[in-house]
Amino acid sequence: MSSRQPLQNGQQVKYREAAQVYPATVRSDLEDDIYCLDIVRHGRFSSSIPVHRLDVYADEDLPHLIDDLFGVSEDALAEIHSLLTTNACLCDRQPAHSAESD
Repeated sequence: MSSRQPLQNGQQVKYREAAQVYPATVRSDLEDDIYCLDIVRHGRFSSSIPVHRLDVYADEDLPHLIDDLFGVSEDALAEIHSLLTTNACLCDRQPAHSAESD
């Protein structure tokens, strides 16, 4: 079983499929961590499919979405952004390296 909270019938959730996230509604609990979801793709009901709990995000699970999609936590993304902007500022202050000076 996953460490995520069980879902309730009728609950609005997000469903992750490859690198896409779709709105969905929990139709039923099939067995441990397997749920039947009604998936909405492109604004229209698309299908009812069985999915594993780890591919379903309730509101309380959304912080895990970035990490699951990109393999990087929000804290790590913030640190990377900070490093990139700091390095960009440092690069702007340094004189350009010329091949002629070598």
